[in-house]
Amino acid sequence: MRSVCWSPLALRDLAFVEDHYGNIAPDFVVGVEQVVLSAARLLAATSHAGAALDGRGTLKWAVDDPWPVAKNRRSDGRGTRKWAVDDVPYILICRPTSEGILFVRVCHDRENWQAR
Repeated sequence: MRSVCWSPLALRDLAFVEDHYGNIAPDFVVGVEQVVLSAARLLAATSHAGAALDGRGTLKWAVDDPWPVAKNRRSDGRGTRKWAVDDVPYILICRPTSEGILFVRVCHDRENWQAR
């Protein structure tokens, strides 16, 4: 199996889901985690699945991200893709690598994830 890596920002995004919803809807948190991990396994096996981020919007990411996707550019040229996770309102932002896949962010589908 190809490797699955998570950037510090993607891990922080997942931790936010647990922190925000954990006391309100713990079953929702478990469901999100299960479905996101299932999608991660699928994307590791088929790393070019999902829609390519082809410059339809400006991507903004934290300056301290060791795996920057883009710094206010229209397209990063690294094959970054997005995957809408089934059954939960989250989008995975990922990048295929030679070893597998790197998950860069985990974003709620109603937030302006392109401006994060």
